[in-house]
Amino acid sequence: MSSSEGQLAIILASVSLALSVVSLVIVTFLYRHFRAINSKVALLATALDSRAVKTYVKTVEARKEGRERRRYLIVRLVHPGKLSKAELESFLLNAYGRLYGTSRSLTAGLKVMDLDEGRSTAIIRFKAPRKWEVLAALGAVEKLSEGKVVVIPWRVSGTLRKAKEYVRKLTRSAK
Repeated sequence: MSSSEGQLAIILASVSLALSVVSLVIVTFLYRHFRAINSKVALLATALDSRAVKTYVKTVEARKEGRERRRYLIVRLVHPGKLSKAELESFLLNAYGRLYGTSRSLTAGLKVMDLDEGRSTAIIRFKAPRKWEVLAALGAVEKLSEGKVVVIPWRVSGTLRKAKEYVRKLTRSAK
């Protein structure tokens, strides 16, 4: 082995040692940052699993789809005798149709979700942009049913669950 080959071997060994040290420093650096990022990703995953974030994402997706939000109207009913959900819904749709036309009544999304005869309350679902039209149609229900039913709007809620809570609170405070 000549001296030039020995020097070349020493240089190659030095270069490989230097590359090994640099690689070790890079791996250590990346490991530390990976741990920091991993803990942040874990926090983000926990946050994304929360109910509030899921509801927000659902709302944003609904807006992108162009779907209108729904609202729930709690009403008190004044009527003699029995009244079914179908009859009340029919009265509402007829009143709305007479005021705004039958094609417009289809876009309002009116539906009686809950009717409690004992408490004389009902929960009516409708599309949020039609709120004032729905309230106006409630006034027309009395005339359409020849005084058989008077529908008194009480409160508007964003969720059916909250609307049911309001009904329970109303009946407790009325007693």
